[in-house]
Amino acid sequence: MKAIAFDIYGTLLNIEIDENRLNAYNFLSQWLSCHGLSITPVDLQRQYKMLCQREMSSISNQHPDIEIGRVFSAIIQNIAGSGLEEESPFVEEFALLFRMVTTVHLLAYPGVEAMLTTLGAKTRLGVISNGQRLFTIRELKRLNWLHFFNTIVFSSDIQASKPNSMIFRHFLDLMKAKAEDVVFVGDNIEADVCGAQQIGMKTIWLNRDGHSCRHNQCAILPDVEISHLDWDRLTEEILKML
Repeated sequence: MKAIAFDIYGTLLNIEIDENRLNAYNFLSQWLSCHGLSITPVDLQRQYKMLCQREMSSISNQHPDIEIGRVFSAIIQNIAGSGLEEESPFVEEFALLFRMVTTVHLLAYPGVEAMLTTLGAKTRLGVISNGQRLFTIRELKRLNWLHFFNTIVFSSDIQASKPNSMIFRHFLDLMKAKAEDVVFVGDNIEADVCGAQQIGMKTIWLNRDGHSCRHNQCAILPDVEISHLDWDRLTEEILKML
């Protein structure tokens, strides 16, 4: 049975994150102080960046990614001086609050839900996203989109980001699908199109900004390129490829 996989950010969701906003760290510092944990906003920002870099440098995968819960757990341990599980409700609450105060905007592109409804009635849908499961699952729940997707894979799950073939192969294993039976839809020519093509998936490139499909002096040619986004047209193109 054929399947369709989507990138999330820049494809289905329009997001802007700013992790350099000092006001965010001011708020988080005050929130932590309400729980008896003392750290200045500047030190909190410094620890967050340092721990992210440390986690990233410990991963040997090409195009690595981290599991962000480990970072927030380490911050709490550094402040409190005692161990907390990464899955601790307090750590999770801290992480989700961080995501909330560093998010400038998060919006579904108009027409996406209607497209997912139409396609989901005809075949299996999935997600292959460079993102953090801890954050994105909650964002999909808030939109009431989780029910659309049979399989969801994040780069944080396997510590490897697109275009690393590991994330695509992991998706295929979970979906029990062959690469040639999957259509992948994404907005990034290298991470999405090149990454999916290298293991044999069909690809649709949402070229929102009118970029060239040439990358590193080499042309990456998607099966379909859509420059001026029309969700009805995208739905039609996907259905043609199934």
